[in-house]
Amino acid sequence: YIVIIRSLGTDAFRLVLVDKEACYISKESSYDNIRNESYSTTNIKQFRNDLVSAISRPNDKDYEIEEIEHWGKDKNKKESHPKCKELKIVRVALGGLRIIIANIKVYLGKKGNKGNNLDYLLEKMSKTLIAKQQKNEGLLRDNLKFQDKYNQSLQYIEESISAKNNQEQELLSKFVLILNEKKKKK
Repeated sequence: YIVIIRSLGTDAFRLVLVDKEACYISKESSYDNIRNESYSTTNIKQFRNDLVSAISRPNDKDYEIEEIEHWGKDKNKKESHPKCKELKIVRVALGGLRIIIANIKVYLGKKGNKGNNLDYLLEKMSKTLIAKQQKNEGLLRDNLKFQDKYNQSLQYIEESISAKNNQEQELLSKFVLILNEKKKKK
């Protein structure tokens, strides 16, 4: 799974890659910093939308994501282990032309702290869910207020219509009385 963690109010983000065995995370970066200069779009919003499309739709034929593993050795240089992965996000154009739109390196947590990246991801997801829940609760309160105002308005309209009908009935009965009196005088 690939996840984008955005910093609100800025264009900074981190990319997280969760595979079967580990959780890799990029350093905080901006869309402009990771964009391949040869990619034709200079509009950052368009680039961000392309990047999000590539990540959110892994089966889309317009995009491919290539993973390249970089290996490192322990301090004692006896064991080799994955140090980081480089993600190449590629846009596939008509005719099979492949254009690299971004290169992003994601790093494995320090040895012994492999859960730190996953903890970071889960914390950010939890904060996002809490913020969205609070926003939804605020919207629900607003909806309830608007529903109450709507119901009060309907009640006011019904009372106004009833009062208008009563006045029409009263005026009509007075008009009929006046007409009947004029007929009697003739």
